[in-house]
Amino acid sequence: MFIFIIMNYKQINLNDWELQGEGAFGESYFSKTDSSIMLKLMKPEGRKEDIIAEFENSRKIASVGFKTPAAIELVEESQSGRLGIIYEKVQEKISFTRMIHDNPSDLPRIAKIHAEEAKKFHGINCDPTQFLCYKETIRKAIPKLFTFKKYKDILKAAIELVPDSHGCLQYDFQPGNIVHSNKTGENYWIDMGDFGYGHYLFDIAFLYMFTNILCTKKSVQQIFHMTEQQLRDYWVEFTAAYFGRSIQPDEMFGKKIRLHLAMAVTIKYHIIPAPGPIKYIILNIMLRNALKGIPLENIAEIMAAEV
Repeated sequence: MFIFIIMNYKQINLNDWELQGEGAFGESYFSKTDSSIMLKLMKPEGRKEDIIAEFENSRKIASVGFKTPAAIELVEESQSGRLGIIYEKVQEKISFTRMIHDNPSDLPRIAKIHAEEAKKFHGINCDPTQFLCYKETIRKAIPKLFTFKKYKDILKAAIELVPDSHGCLQYDFQPGNIVHSNKTGENYWIDMGDFGYGHYLFDIAFLYMFTNILCTKKSVQQIFHMTEQQLRDYWVEFTAAYFGRSIQPDEMFGKKIRLHLAMAVTIKYHIIPAPGPIKYIILNIMLRNALKGIPLENIAEIMAAEV
């Protein structure tokens, strides 16, 4: 006996919405009839399960204790069948990346604000019964990775040395995912579909990836509205504000951050919009970049490094 579950979502027509921008995996729209809401619509190549997970996660996040737009409803675009989420609209919003694009000299100030908001965010503890534990998820993923044994051995050793933490993780941590409201003067975290808990360096590692590895790609520069040099400068200014000094990639603590990046991408590469074999190639390139100059015998020393 087979049981089919058909989910019926509220239908929307894009003629009622105005495109505002797009990221790597979604498009954002403002309602033409209701100024209090906005729409995040998955791209055609996106996975429905990802947008459903984001909606469910966003509803639970409301009680955690930081500012983020409320997720109101899961909807379906009537022509394409793409799923989307209707969110509370942050009034007169502007992303941190757009602020830098509009006023490049403001980069140090904006990076400092981001760092201050991040320290508060990472200091909030989550209910472990409600959200994903990233340390445990990564630990389970490592043996299944399609990669070289030398990388797996490093990752297995490193994950066991990550301290347990219930601190908040955005897990897509970058300056495009925090916005400012010119109306209220407050800052809001957005794109919380991967929200979970774990050690704060997993988030810092994603910022390193965007500002030190992917910053050379034109597509990334376009998404962030920032040049390669601005992205690199952002890392310097952000880490100086977050840690009290800027962090260099090849110093011991920089290697610790790169180790966290290598661990973090083990469960993130699947969302890359590319065929399976290409995903594995990209994963291994990322692991090679993150683990450059990090031998297995030095893992304990690197993971013990302090800022």
